[in-house]
Amino acid sequence: MKYLFNYSQKIFTSINRTPRIYLFLDYDGTLTPIVKKPELANLPPNVKSILLKLTKNPKFSIAIISGRSIKQLKGKVKIKDIALAGNHGLEMELPSGTAARRGVESPTLKYVHPLARKIRPVTKNIKHKLDIACKPIKGTFIEDKGLTLSVHYRLVKGAKIKKLKHSVIATLTPYIESKKVKITNGKKVIEVRPPIKWGKGSLVDYLLKRKKNKRRRILPIYLGDDETDESAFKRLKKKGITIFVGGKNTVSNAEYYVGDTKEVFRFLSGLTTN
Repeated sequence: MKYLFNYSQKIFTSINRTPRIYLFLDYDGTLTPIVKKPELANLPPNVKSILLKLTKNPKFSIAIISGRSIKQLKGKVKIKDIALAGNHGLEMELPSGTAARRGVESPTLKYVHPLARKIRPVTKNIKHKLDIACKPIKGTFIEDKGLTLSVHYRLVKGAKIKKLKHSVIATLTPYIESKKVKITNGKKVIEVRPPIKWGKGSLVDYLLKRKKNKRRRILPIYLGDDETDESAFKRLKKKGITIFVGGKNTVSNAEYYVGDTKEVFRFLSGLTTN
């Protein structure tokens, strides 16, 4: 894995020579620093300003792909003409064209994965059982995101984390064995998701196909900091620029890395000046 800014001349030359760029961005830990409580992770004004500038450049298409719900993501981002994907791509709101750049309200295409919607009663039942199982463990926060659940344990003290994970697995095992849900891990969070072969990598493929034009090459750029971003890094390894946020990570599929969200801002700023 290579430090991005040691290769900035090569990278920005490639970006400048490419007629179209599709910029994919995670939210927490990429555009905003990781915080103790998810509701406190607000989009910094300087980052929002850069994203607004990029939306006005017809060369760029932008998608923010998050584990958050679409409702949460819309409340945090509040930028028109950016594609938003919540719950790791199980729900999407996509601007249908460039009308907004011409000063016209841009219509939005909305999508929710049908299987994710179908198992909603199951996740509601699981949420109730997890509330009971995890209640004795101080610092646990179970977030209902509509299509998925997140068990946050960033505030759980170290000695209690093992107990928490045991309680979560014990509660979920019958649902996992009957293939009603699956679990994935992130930074201090356990995700309860529908048993669907669909993630950020699948979503990136879908969005790129929507933009495909044989006459004009498109260069995908993906920035993310979490295990859930790895499927996208893997899909784009040979056809795009992949950037892990959080320092050098020898097990990541990303080609480059930056240290933190401040360096993400530095890179995004460079896109507006090159």
